[in-house]
Amino acid sequence: MKPLSRGFSRHRSCENSCARRCVRLQRARPAVRVEDLNAFFRFVETIFQGRRKQLGGTLGRISGLGSTAAGSRLRDLGIDPERRPQTLKLEEWEGLYQEFRSPEG
Repeated sequence: MKPLSRGFSRHRSCENSCARRCVRLQRARPAVRVEDLNAFFRFVETIFQGRRKQLGGTLGRISGLGSTAAGSRLRDLGIDPERRPQTLKLEEWEGLYQEFRSPEG
């Protein structure tokens, strides 16, 4: 059998069956670790509604902080405020959500 990509494991029911041509993929850990996955998706969707906008300005508007303060928080996370949402990795989205979901931001 072909090895699976890192982070995936074979389902037990498929391990001992050569005749069976199925593989069930299970993530070793969730793609993002957040308390409320629905709230995370709403957060991401809100940011993407500002298409073709830079993250600093978009997060400044939706958080009420202003683009300067939002840009500072982004830089603290190691994210350039001039980046666009479609360039972020899942780990970066997780960090954004954790930083900007709070009542202060």
